[in-house]
Amino acid sequence: MKLDRLRYFVVLAEELHFGRAAKRLKLSQPSLTLQIQKIEAEIGLTLLNRGRGRAELTPAGRQFLAEAKLSLHHAEQATVRAKQAASGSVGRLSVGFTSDYVHGFLADLLASFHGAYPDVRVDSRFDISTALSEAVVERSVDVAFLSPPLLAHPAPLKTMPLPSTRFVALLPHGHRHARAKRIGLRALQGDRFILAPVVAWTGFYQQIGRLFDEAGFVPNTVHQVMGPAMIENLVAAGVGVSLVSETSAEARGSKVAVAELDSAYAELSQAAVWHERNDSPVLNSFLALLEIHAGRSRHRSSRRTPAPLRARSAPANRDAGRVARRRSRRG
Repeated sequence: MKLDRLRYFVVLAEELHFGRAAKRLKLSQPSLTLQIQKIEAEIGLTLLNRGRGRAELTPAGRQFLAEAKLSLHHAEQATVRAKQAASGSVGRLSVGFTSDYVHGFLADLLASFHGAYPDVRVDSRFDISTALSEAVVERSVDVAFLSPPLLAHPAPLKTMPLPSTRFVALLPHGHRHARAKRIGLRALQGDRFILAPVVAWTGFYQQIGRLFDEAGFVPNTVHQVMGPAMIENLVAAGVGVSLVSETSAEARGSKVAVAELDSAYAELSQAAVWHERNDSPVLNSFLALLEIHAGRSRHRSSRRTPAPLRARSAPANRDAGRVARRRSRRG
């Protein structure tokens, strides 16, 4: 049944007068009468008792009125929701992240996104970089925050470089360098190392390898363990030392000592990745907001990054909606 006919019936049921209803609808009275007759013919029921221009709802008409109002409401909501979905303001978003983002800017980004798009449901997934990049390829994750390089084989991924963090050393409090604020990695050559398995930190290990190459030694890894919390506990217990990201170390308590690494290779690259054919408007809205937050974070890090590294300067803050529209035009 056509929605216009339902609307004609609702107006007539509210007025209970063909003349006034026709005037509200900007129809002639004969046209309105014909539309109501077509409704009754279609459902095979009398919905109105007529009399000299006036009308009175039958029991069937009263029930039909309630259902007609509900149908019109649903149709209106469907239109609103469709427009919201097209604009990226409703829907679902799956976000993946590694341990390096647990204590970084990601929580603030998600809070801002929830504030701007309260009708979007966000599902978060914590995993290792290789698993997350595979999930993005398979489209089970919309966007992932991880440490490049990504997959060993070419993949249809787009990448947004994010403000880098730095490697730092975790040391037991009884360590000979525990009071040092900054050390060279070569100073730890004789120590035992606690690191995650290579398969867990593929991108991390490729970047950390440059540090050990520069220091001129291969780490004596005595314990491989998943999870930064367990690494911290083992370091605190004196099992060995470790290298983690600065963002992870910032959340550590007083159980271990933290020392910056004096090396140009101590910078740890970070990035957001998504599938190049993921045309979700919700993802587009999220990426627009990410651009703004990444710029702010880059600006903050540029003021505290120690020499010899210099962080890139922050781009000017941009309105998220304007950025989203520009990203959409790029396709």
